[in-house]
Amino acid sequence: MKTMSLCYSQHAIRVSDSHCSARRRPLRKSPAQIPSLQTSVSRVYKSELAQKQLLITLTWTRDLARKGFDLDLLDSRLKCAFEFREAKGYGSGDFNGSELVVCWDLSAADYGNGCVPGGRFYLMIAVDSELCLKLGSAFNSDEKAMRIEASPKVAKTVCFSRREMFSGNTFYSTKAKFRDDGPEHDIVIKCVKDTDRSGLESPLLLVLVDGRINARVTNLHWNFTGNQTIFLDGLVVDLMWDVRDWFFDSVSGRAAVFLFRTRSGPDSRLWYEEKNLFGDHLEYSLVICGCKKNAN
Repeated sequence: MKTMSLCYSQHAIRVSDSHCSARRRPLRKSPAQIPSLQTSVSRVYKSELAQKQLLITLTWTRDLARKGFDLDLLDSRLKCAFEFREAKGYGSGDFNGSELVVCWDLSAADYGNGCVPGGRFYLMIAVDSELCLKLGSAFNSDEKAMRIEASPKVAKTVCFSRREMFSGNTFYSTKAKFRDDGPEHDIVIKCVKDTDRSGLESPLLLVLVDGRINARVTNLHWNFTGNQTIFLDGLVVDLMWDVRDWFFDSVSGRAAVFLFRTRSGPDSRLWYEEKNLFGDHLEYSLVICGCKKNAN
């Protein structure tokens, strides 16, 4: 996200007060939109193992061509990538001198309308017999999975970044937690037609959290990049958008990008430097990338 964030001045942050949005003139009622299709979800976990720190990027995919997940592992010296397309399996191997074990079962997984299974599945990852990631709970009948789950050593693992890909129209809907002990929020991003008093139409970008408008960007074809500060769960959250390709590069089908990023302090940067990924303080980020089939 560094490339996107460099486009914005860190001193040109607009602050959003969602309570003020109710005083704005009402939107013209538009036909109901169908949310875009979620095509992939990537989550980045930081795991504090006994001997080292490990970053785990887990990417879920689900479409007509393939269903499964990918793993990217990164420590201070090495990065490895793995692809899993079988519905159920168990695998082990070497990762930079450590024994890596992956055990999973997606054969009865309940996906709902998204890419991430919501129930009737499990996925567990262990490094040197230390459990570092456990998702799902349907592993009671699998001896290997139960043996991993019963490991006496369990690493502290937190998710600090999530990236979602969508394809379809300009309506994106997801859920997100911006702190471990905070509530899960409904996030909606949509582009609609706005009509001024003279009857002229222009694209309008709306960002809603739990049904409340937190960002309203008028004349989007001119304000196609920007940033704004919102407040959620007592946190300062930087919201950035770049929808330039919706209007000026509709042929290549490149995605618009929306970034929600919690800020740990006034000097916090708007992007991650790779060298700081193993630091003590990592802000949470949610990235939504949306491709649309037809330009406005």
